[in-house]
Amino acid sequence: MKILIVKLGALGDVINTFPLAVHLEDKMNAEITWITEPLSYPLVKNHCSVSNAVLFDKKKKWKSFGRILNFLKSEKFDIVLDLQRILKSAFFTFNSDAERKITFDRKRCKELTWLLNYEKIIPKNHETHHMLDQYLEFSSYLGIDEPQIIQWNIPEFELPMSLPEKYVVLNTGATKAANKWFEESFAELADLIYQRTDFTPLLTGGPEDRGFSEKISELCINKPVNMTGKTNLEELTEILRNAQFLISSDTGPMHLGVALGVKTAGLFGPSNPVRTGPYYGKIITGNNFSCLNCGKKHCKTRECMKIDPEKVFKAVFLEPWQEKKAVYVS
Repeated sequence: MKILIVKLGALGDVINTFPLAVHLEDKMNAEITWITEPLSYPLVKNHCSVSNAVLFDKKKKWKSFGRILNFLKSEKFDIVLDLQRILKSAFFTFNSDAERKITFDRKRCKELTWLLNYEKIIPKNHETHHMLDQYLEFSSYLGIDEPQIIQWNIPEFELPMSLPEKYVVLNTGATKAANKWFEESFAELADLIYQRTDFTPLLTGGPEDRGFSEKISELCINKPVNMTGKTNLEELTEILRNAQFLISSDTGPMHLGVALGVKTAGLFGPSNPVRTGPYYGKIITGNNFSCLNCGKKHCKTRECMKIDPEKVFKAVFLEPWQEKKAVYVS
């Protein structure tokens, strides 16, 4: 059974798709090809359930379109799963010579892709189900019971740098500006960790977060280890794998931490934690419930992200953790 997965997008979305790939390989003996973009490519390429990773590079999009189109003409798939449900992914799905082409139901499709004559999975409310579970709906549609145990099987990489013996990762970045916690809050939490535990706070984020993390360091009494903008995805994966805890807003590395089995606390305000929160771990919100889950990408005040660092510290270090559950802390 040859299956093509078209999942291009954000790191968190790709990570939440891995359990589907693992399940399809296990139950259908599937040989999986996956079209993805550069950010997630190292994880997809090295994943044990993926036979072939095909790169779509947005910076060279016309060349990439042509190369992938030629690839699709040369390959015969039994099934294509369009999990991205946008025009770009629809182009790849349409041009494949697969016997079956399957995507989300009309309400969950984007950019009018529901108009295409593909098979569509059974409709569900996308706001009340985690994205990981929504991707697993495709296995149910194919007649396979959903897995009892969720497995991500994140590949292992070399870690060329030395790290503190015991550390907590504070992931400072977020793709959507409204989802970011405040510099002052990160700094206060880092100082609490130094003062009350034997863990070292370690800052991570992308190159675009360097200034943000530098501001955090300036505000700290004791300077955290700052790895922001200094790692690629493979190195970040191993930094997270070896961390004792991860504290992060709603962003890809948060999902990566969960997939690696790290005790992960997600700081949530504008985004819906039922849909994109840590699948396992703690979901921490502020006390301003009037504007939670607004879905905004930008916000002048970010009232809902005013989460007390003391509350975060208590939830992470003083309160018990539950295995294989997502627990809300409000």
